[in-house]
Amino acid sequence: MVILDCSISKLFRGQKLVIKNSRIQVCQGDRVYLKGLNGVGKTSLLLALSNQLDFKGFLHKEMRALYIPPKGVFFDFLTPEENSRILLLKDITSPKEIMLNLSAGQRIFWELSLLINSSDIIYLLDDCLSYLDSELLQIIFNLISKLNRTCIFASQDERVSNFATKIYEIRDKKIFQSS
Repeated sequence: MVILDCSISKLFRGQKLVIKNSRIQVCQGDRVYLKGLNGVGKTSLLLALSNQLDFKGFLHKEMRALYIPPKGVFFDFLTPEENSRILLLKDITSPKEIMLNLSAGQRIFWELSLLINSSDIIYLLDDCLSYLDSELLQIIFNLISKLNRTCIFASQDERVSNFATKIYEIRDKKIFQSS
């Protein structure tokens, strides 16, 4: 069953046209690897799919789409003052403080492990997997597969291709489906 169908006539990032005359379809349980060189529009597409960036075309979704940026979402909930204050604390007493003492890979792993629990979301992961070592990446992939979650991974990390059920590539301002 198609749960995301997006046809783009024009998608801009600022003044730059990044994608034109393209379509992407995602079915329940798909694990989509979205690849392309830096600056081709992977992040812009994910932002458009999560309704955070306008484009010309249409978007139909059967589920919510959750955009997860490269460094995860945890720090989006902290104010700059909280970040500064927590970094100065010697005693760790809250989850926020614990998170600040984890490496980027451990933090992303922890966040993804918690976020993947919801089945009514299309997960849009923007290059956050590059922080994970092979062992943690395999654990996340196994969890996503076991729970039959729908994900789009924008990445240049070719490890994702072994896990993907579909591969799309952005090049020459168009989206192409690969085998």
